[in-house]
Amino acid sequence: MKRNEVRTWIAGLALVLGLAVGQAGYAQGCSDAGLCTIPGVNTVAPQASRNTLKLGLSQGAGEEGVSIISAFASWERKFSQRFGVHGKVTFLSSNGDLGNAAGLGDLFVSGSYRAATFESGELMLTGGVKLPLSQPDADADGNDLPMAYQVSQGTTDLLLGVLYTKSSFGVSFGFQQPLVQTEKNDFIPGAYFGSDYPIARELKRQGDLLARIFVTTHLEEQLRFQPGLLAIYHIAEDKFTDVNGVEREFDGSAGLTLNLNLLAAYQLSQHNELELTLGFPLATRDVRPDGLTRSYVVGLEFSWGL
Repeated sequence: MKRNEVRTWIAGLALVLGLAVGQAGYAQGCSDAGLCTIPGVNTVAPQASRNTLKLGLSQGAGEEGVSIISAFASWERKFSQRFGVHGKVTFLSSNGDLGNAAGLGDLFVSGSYRAATFESGELMLTGGVKLPLSQPDADADGNDLPMAYQVSQGTTDLLLGVLYTKSSFGVSFGFQQPLVQTEKNDFIPGAYFGSDYPIARELKRQGDLLARIFVTTHLEEQLRFQPGLLAIYHIAEDKFTDVNGVEREFDGSAGLTLNLNLLAAYQLSQHNELELTLGFPLATRDVRPDGLTRSYVVGLEFSWGL
């Protein structure tokens, strides 16, 4: 690609990023419970190494202006051209008007199998689990903080996914279902004067279906741009227990969240790559009691091939 064309693409990307940040102030809901970031569901780049170490850092804006910084370390191992395993540990720090929290989040363990290969394409199947490394019980002055501040949902989840790629086009589908609920958060809005956070008392989160579509464009040999749409459908209403001990449903917590995702990656060498990502919502559910609301998320990731 010619230099002028590259500059045009970069200018266009900068414009989109600017519009995204402007949109961030008016939107809600951009994150998911972890499914969209695992290999075999996430967009992927070819890995030349049998072992790949990744480190990532992201910043996002949650409910009521809560600032959320998340970091992760992951390791991928290719045992063959068809099978590989992946592990990831997350760390999260939140800060807002009600207090702050920080700690280890979750452990993700998954395996991917390349079930079929086609001319310029492939089909990959993925299965795994999400295991909590912390409980959602961070507090301030003895009162549980809302889920927006918690470093983990505290649930053990099943993760399933399928990814199809063909040349520069890709589509993936996923399913995430909590298997074990902790119900250890006892947040009640009345504990904090003027709080607009949803009640989290004995919260029971329901499952998600995911669909993603993306296109990869190489601006030059080492630089690629990957825009995509990510749809997350929350399949049922989340539940909570009110102050009278009665289990109720969150009306409006089921439904669709649609996100726009942008990725720019620069290949530093055959085995090392730097990625910049941005995600923000185009459409959201009415209520998100799980604390995963994000008006935007910006991330930076570096991978080493070992």
